[in-house]
Amino acid sequence: MLVLFVAFSSWLTRSKNLVRMCGIGLICVAGGLFLAGWTMNGTLLIGGVFILAIGEILIIPRISEYFSSIAPKEERSQYLGYANLAWLLGLSGGGLVGGYLYQVLGEKSSFAIKYLESNFDLAGVGHSEAIMLLCDKTGLSEVDVIHLLWNTYSPWHFWIPFLAVGLLCAIGLFIFSRQGS
Repeated sequence: MLVLFVAFSSWLTRSKNLVRMCGIGLICVAGGLFLAGWTMNGTLLIGGVFILAIGEILIIPRISEYFSSIAPKEERSQYLGYANLAWLLGLSGGGLVGGYLYQVLGEKSSFAIKYLESNFDLAGVGHSEAIMLLCDKTGLSEVDVIHLLWNTYSPWHFWIPFLAVGLLCAIGLFIFSRQGS
């Protein structure tokens, strides 16, 4: 199904400026990612993932097309190889960096441990027991504890740098596309 959308998107945007389309796609990716992480509402989360997917559908085939268009014919494979180097680095290091940042800035059990330490002077609580222990100590249900942690620690702030980088990159692409035309 996704392949059909990529083919349709490529056909629909075939006469558009490649760099501008990547900028629009980047705005969709950054905005969709932020929307998905900004909310606890399932409908908005699904909407954010849908917007992110639209952005990826706009970007991914256009990047290859752009590098193919600027590369001399005899060096196309080298250009595409270098273009994919960024993907390799992002996929290789992104999981490690993202995992660490998520544990510090977004994981419920880490927040529960922090809450238990600061409000109940409990240290050494493990991740597997933190949520249930916080439920016992506060007398709240698990859902209410999750809302308490969401409102206390604002884990959605985790997504602000992603939005900022995405928007800055999109602005750079729009500036670049205007200078190229």
